[in-house]
Amino acid sequence: MGRSRVLDRSAHVTYRRRGRALEITIRRGIGQYEMSTLIGKLNAHRIGTHGCIVFMIAGKRRKLGFLDRVDLEKLRNMIHEKLLKKAKIGLLLQDTKKAGILHRGFAHNRTSKEGYRDMLSSRTFGVN
Repeated sequence: MGRSRVLDRSAHVTYRRRGRALEITIRRGIGQYEMSTLIGKLNAHRIGTHGCIVFMIAGKRRKLGFLDRVDLEKLRNMIHEKLLKKAKIGLLLQDTKKAGILHRGFAHNRTSKEGYRDMLSSRTFGVN
């Protein structure tokens, strides 16, 4: 697969880029703030790319489908359920067409993350 580059890290979530794939590692104990940042980043990536396939890795690899078709609230609940049984799980985002916004370094700075969380509650791009 090759080398990976850590793009962002918080207490319980790590974002890595490896080629055209994004690897997100989530550890047990994730708080609401970190979870809303994660869902906000996924929402921004969904808007900025086309043809991104999502896999969940919790013991085995499971294809969830294309990111633009995945319900992010169900994904949030699924992550919480899996973390009750496992200490660490992973999300793999495989971009098929072109690299999305989360592949770029500026997408992980403080103001961008704040914007992603704010976007979740907006009428146009919101998940809630």
